[in-house]
Amino acid sequence: MIVWSCSEKVDSDQELITIEIDLDQSKQGKLSDHFGKPEYIILDYPDSNPVINLYNVVFRDGLIFIRDNRSHNLFVFDEEGHVVNTINANGMGPGEYIQMDDFHVTEDRIYIQDTHLQKQLEFDSNGEFIKEIKNSYQNTNFYVADTYSIYFMSYKTDFKGYNFVRRDNSTGKEEFFYKIDKPLENIVRVDNLNGLKEIESKDLLYFSMPHATKVVFIDKFSGFLKDTYFFDFGKYNVADEKRGYEKREELKVLVRDRKLVSGIDLIHSYLDKYVLFVRQGLDQGHYIFMDHEFNILNQWKNLENDIDGMPYIFPWTGTDDHLVFRFHSSNFFNKYVELYGNKKVKIMEGNIHSFFQTNKKRLKEDTWVLVKLKIK
Repeated sequence: MIVWSCSEKVDSDQELITIEIDLDQSKQGKLSDHFGKPEYIILDYPDSNPVINLYNVVFRDGLIFIRDNRSHNLFVFDEEGHVVNTINANGMGPGEYIQMDDFHVTEDRIYIQDTHLQKQLEFDSNGEFIKEIKNSYQNTNFYVADTYSIYFMSYKTDFKGYNFVRRDNSTGKEEFFYKIDKPLENIVRVDNLNGLKEIESKDLLYFSMPHATKVVFIDKFSGFLKDTYFFDFGKYNVADEKRGYEKREELKVLVRDRKLVSGIDLIHSYLDKYVLFVRQGLDQGHYIFMDHEFNILNQWKNLENDIDGMPYIFPWTGTDDHLVFRFHSSNFFNKYVELYGNKKVKIMEGNIHSFFQTNKKRLKEDTWVLVKLKIK
């Protein structure tokens, strides 16, 4: 159900649209009813420059961009998982950085942000340095368009209590939108794993607010807030006063004991639909499929994996009409052996058994596996 309401707002920027979701209506089902055959990608990179902790993942133009939030290097892979380029965190001088907070990829540019050095670097699509600009914001996520840039302030109240800064790329003029919810003011620095994403067909950007069940939609042409959606899970909502940083241990207990939803793990736009994934308590994962008007088409929980048996606990990101899951290679190897080690299996092109046999040696090493599931 969609409910229109108004929250307290400044400069009329925060009209709230409520989407009511009753998680008790979620049905149990099978993975194959909603997803097609998995596509397995094992990452191949030199031992001298490994992906230590795979964090942000962006699929674009036949390439896979991966931020390692330990080494702070940006890796570029082809669709088969072979590394084709890296931009390394290697210094504090011009054209260099040491700490990547976020990155953004466009058709012909790669942007990297280092708030420690207070700079934003611009590279061409081949990773060649072009220029850098000063960035004094202590933001996490960001987005660069032709005429403007947007910075998510991670609930810091430095800019009149607003959560987003829109900066004109030519003049540097700053404008602000989305007033920070009081309980979340100045909580621990936090980002969104998937950043600001685009819906090309609707000329929109969307961003799932961390530590909340709200999603903001931004007009792609102007860079200003268009709508804010609140996903209301009724009795399974976390009370606003429990969301503050000092309440984090209490919140963990509440989420566990009362099977609450503390945030949105993923919202992904595909074709003319959305898929929303949320975790309820510690042991329930819900997939809610909606059209682009946010009418619920169907909703499912704890889907039984009848495709390959692997534990697809929650989707890491989405690309086109696929959801993407990540595994450390050793975990993938061990789970496969647990499932199939004593069984006779049929090796067919593209199936998990073929992937395992082809990559058995590499899976025992220190790397990562991405699995793409196509949404039906």
